[in-house]
Amino acid sequence: MAPNLCPWMKLETGVKVIAAVDAALGIFLVMVTVALVFDLVVRGPQKMGIALDNGILGSIIILGSIIVGLLSGAGANLWSAFHLYKATKRNQGANGYGIWPWVVITVTLILIFSIIILEEMMKMRLGIGAIFLLFLAYKIYSFLVVVVFKRSLAGREQPVAC
Repeated sequence: MAPNLCPWMKLETGVKVIAAVDAALGIFLVMVTVALVFDLVVRGPQKMGIALDNGILGSIIILGSIIVGLLSGAGANLWSAFHLYKATKRNQGANGYGIWPWVVITVTLILIFSIIILEEMMKMRLGIGAIFLLFLAYKIYSFLVVVVFKRSLAGREQPVAC
């Protein structure tokens, strides 16, 4: 039998909550990106502490890459959260149709968060490392809940409380 990962609600409800939290994180990431762009336009990169060592064109390319990366991450997170929610609603998790996009995005984020944590800890910026450590812990926990949900839908195990 699968472990009881969160005994206060049903497994399907727990996966829906995870999908909602992931969607909220995606929306938050869009808002952070918009605030970053607004701050860049209003204050300029120098006043934000961004060095223009690479020249104007190099800085524009770097900042553009960061903004595109943030928006891509937010879009992928929203897309995968939508598919995960849809999989719980229609019980499509057994064939993996709705769950696999979420799993791929989550594993990618776990790897990215791990790299960021190592980098921030080596630079002794423990506050930023701790924030990403919390995100990493959430993603690993949510991954385990979704795996248990998929196994229960595949019929290998009885559904358990989440």
